[in-house]
Amino acid sequence: MKKGSLLNERRAGQRVKVEAVAFVFQKGKLKGFYQVENLSESGIALGGRSALRKGDSIDLVIQLSGRPGIRMLAEVVHCSKEPIEAVYIVGLKFVELDQKTRSAINEAVKLPLKKTKVGQSENAADISMIPRYADLKV
Repeated sequence: MKKGSLLNERRAGQRVKVEAVAFVFQKGKLKGFYQVENLSESGIALGGRSALRKGDSIDLVIQLSGRPGIRMLAEVVHCSKEPIEAVYIVGLKFVELDQKTRSAINEAVKLPLKKTKVGQSENAADISMIPRYADLKV
């Protein structure tokens, strides 16, 4: 078995690149903002300046442009620091998704990126639309 193949076998769905931001909360407090690196039906990879501990449970909000935030619970499965870029890559698995949240994630995974300008896409998240934690509805 090749290195990494077992990890691929455990993934429930294909990981796709989406342009979005994620807001991570622990115990109701904002832990940090992260760039979404990739998304699947079962989990997400994030890149950001703050480390998260393996095994920690977090509240996660994914914000795609022009769409309501997708709020869910997740568990940190790995966190490693990228030496060149000085950012942390955090792998999360989704926990106890309800049907509405699962449908929203599936729709986001299927949403193709439409390129508009170099380095931008039509469905990139707009940071000015950052929701307040108290305003988020499950």
